[in-house]
Formats: sequence, C-alpha cells, structure tokens
Amino acid sequence: MAATGYHPRIPAWVDRVEIEWEAENQWRVNDRYQIATQTALAGSLFTHTNLEHSHGPAATNLGMAVYRNAIMLNEMVGETMFDVAAQQPFTSF
Repeated sequence: MAATGYHPRIPAWVDRVEIEWEAENQWRVNDRYQIATQTALAGSLFTHTNLEHSHGPAATNLGMAVYRNAIMLNEMVGETMFDVAAQQPFTSF
C-alpha cells in the first residue's frame, strides 16, 4: 500500500474456511464487517483488518475501531447493545 510497506497478512487457518474472495488477498466483507463464506457457518466470521478495498481509506484508522467494534458486538449478541445509528464517526488527517 502506497509506500508504507503495509500488505495484508492472511493467517494460515483461513485456508480451512471457504471464504468468498473479491480478489487475491481481499475477502468479501459486508457493511457489518462479516466475511462472506461459500457455505454457511455455525456462527459469523468478522474482520477488523484487510478492509481497504471494501470500506475505504479509514479502514486502517484505529480511531474508527470503537465504531467497528460496536457494530460487530451488536451482530454477535443479536441485539443493539451499542447505539451506532446516532453516532457520526469522523476522522481527519
């Protein structure tokens, strides 16, 4: 990525899951940060990284981590524990 030396490191265990890929090293991710799979899983697989291709340049901004965590936790428990609809995440450089 843009002279930073950063590149996604995909863990080896990923090979055991039938993940849907958008491109090489870029998994398909929905707006709730869930990784799409070819076959149904007993649960959900979430990602906090490797989102630049689907969620834009703020994907690597750790300041957005709390917002992403709230969305993922709401999905995990199946109800709204953290109201993110009222939040307006913002970042600047």
